[in-house]
Amino acid sequence: MRKLQPKQEPIIKRWEVTDATGHEYGKQGFLPDDYLYVKVDCLIDIQIKMETEGVVIDAYPIHVVDEPIETTYVLYTDDEEWEETLPANENSPFRVDDVYTKEYNTKEYNPDTEHLYIKVKNLSVQLQYIPQNKVLFITVTPLDSDQELSEISCDAKDFVTNS
Repeated sequence: MRKLQPKQEPIIKRWEVTDATGHEYGKQGFLPDDYLYVKVDCLIDIQIKMETEGVVIDAYPIHVVDEPIETTYVLYTDDEEWEETLPANENSPFRVDDVYTKEYNTKEYNPDTEHLYIKVKNLSVQLQYIPQNKVLFITVTPLDSDQELSEISCDAKDFVTNS
C-alpha cells in the first residue's frame, strides 16, 4: 500500500534572475544580451536594460508587458568617477550578487537575502524586498558609493492584476 505524502507548499523563490529566453543566471543556457530580468516573489517583474548611455529599470506586474508601473533611467555619466574603460563581466554584461557579494546561483549565495545587487558597468542596481510588507525598493548608485542617483519603490498590491 502506498503511503500518502503530506501536501507540500510550492517553493516560491524570492528572486529569479533570467535572460530573455528564461534561462536562469549562473546556469547552463544563460545567454544575456542587453536585458536582464528579475522576478520578485512571483509578484513583480523587473526588466533591466543596459543601453549605450545608461541603464533603464522597468517594473511590471507578472505577465504584463505593455506599460511598466514604475520606471527609472540613470546615465553612466551621472557617476562623476565614470571611466569608459571599466572592464565588463567576463561572461555577462551584468553581475548579480547578494549583500555579501556572493554571486547569484553559487553555493555561497543566500537565496533568502532581502537584497540583490546587479552591477551594470559602473552602476549598481540595488533591489531590496521586504517580504512582510511586500514592498520593493530599487536604488541605483555608482559602484563603491552610497550616493543615490535614482530610487523608486514598488508596493506589490499595485502589481496584482485582476484579469
